[in-house]
Amino acid sequence: DLIDDTIYYISADVTDLVGNAATTVNSSFFTVDYTGPTIVNIKGISEANSYKADDIITIALRFSETVYVTGSPSLNLNSDSNATATYDSGSESTILLFKYTVTSGDSTISNNTIGYLDVDSINYDSTNYIEDVANNKVGQTQTVDENYAIPFNSGTENSLSYNTEIVIDTTAPSDFDVGTVEAKGGIYDAGYYNSSNTSVNIHVPIDDDVSLIDGTIRLIFSTNNQNTYDTTSFSSYDYTIVTGNLGNVYTFSVNEVDFESNIDESAEIHFSAIITDKAGNQTTGSASSDTIIRDDIP
Repeated sequence: DLIDDTIYYISADVTDLVGNAATTVNSSFFTVDYTGPTIVNIKGISEANSYKADDIITIALRFSETVYVTGSPSLNLNSDSNATATYDSGSESTILLFKYTVTSGDSTISNNTIGYLDVDSINYDSTNYIEDVANNKVGQTQTVDENYAIPFNSGTENSLSYNTEIVIDTTAPSDFDVGTVEAKGGIYDAGYYNSSNTSVNIHVPIDDDVSLIDGTIRLIFSTNNQNTYDTTSFSSYDYTIVTGNLGNVYTFSVNEVDFESNIDESAEIHFSAIITDKAGNQTTGSASSDTIIRDDIP
């Protein structure tokens, strides 16, 4: 029997009927190859980060030898039972690129615990497959299997999650109501900002949700109960959420200079906030039931 991964030559000694010998005939060499290519490493070309619906993630698979792609094989991912990354480029090399478009409902977060994206298997069939120059399919011995399991476990060396920590999060932050709004410093008059006050405090609750870590809170307001919010005037107060904020209340304290430069005299202000998680999913809170009227000019 021929031995796998061995180089062979064929030669022949030729003689005629009376025993005259011809020159020995030698063939070119050939290599016996029964073994399919294997995956040796997976990493994200997209950076380690959190991703939301419609974001596109590029994943690179490195193989033990040069591979050739037929059709459009795909990767089965752990972010949903139907989540896949489709072949993009790299045939006739040792590295193939796959692209994954995040779909609403996909997630690597479970029970308020962050998890990371991983490749579970390669999905292919008789018209969509990966093979070497000897036509051995990936992980197989000259046969086509519909599901080739990745040869290393999630989180272990050479896996996607080991090399690149990619979080999938398509869920918006929970609904919330902005809390109390009050002028501070000087003479306190509920519902008003007067000439003796030095700041305005607005209290925003933060859910106990790990996806909010490294997300942001932005203070917004409407004037005289209008339906539209000013979302930029207080953007300098944007706050980045840290672990200790989860399940607690964050207080914006707008100083007198910023308040008076952005709020008109006699205007009734309704404060709210936008909470954005790390992946970029946003929720606008319900405005505080407290309003505040600027009344500092005699």
